[in-house]
Amino acid sequence: MRAIPTGNHVMRMPRREHGAILISLIGGVLVAVMVGVFAARAAEGQSLTIVSPKENAVIKGGELTVEWTLEMGGKPSHVHVKIDAGRPMVTHSNSKKLTNVAPGKHTITVWVVDAEHQPVGVEDTVTFVVE
Repeated sequence: MRAIPTGNHVMRMPRREHGAILISLIGGVLVAVMVGVFAARAAEGQSLTIVSPKENAVIKGGELTVEWTLEMGGKPSHVHVKIDAGRPMVTHSNSKKLTNVAPGKHTITVWVVDAEHQPVGVEDTVTFVVE
């Protein structure tokens, strides 16, 4: 265990809580104060809506473009798009082309992230079938 030197120290919050804790050691007493804003919580009026494909759509062939609308105060860094349990794909636009999607039932999730790839609480999911 390391000793904490006298002075101010900042500790970032993990993942979804974007704020900081200011830690001070004053006269041998550890004092912690929460500072910052919690941008991870979606504010009223912020939304992301997948407009294509529609919920329960039937897609012919294994190629489709996922499209969404995004309404947010402030500027999001970018979005992540994931099909089923696959790896998230990064995009800075309002669409993502998917190719070679296997036949069957699939779920697409699109969510907004900050510059550190942490979700900000704005997302949408749709399920569709590829024939």
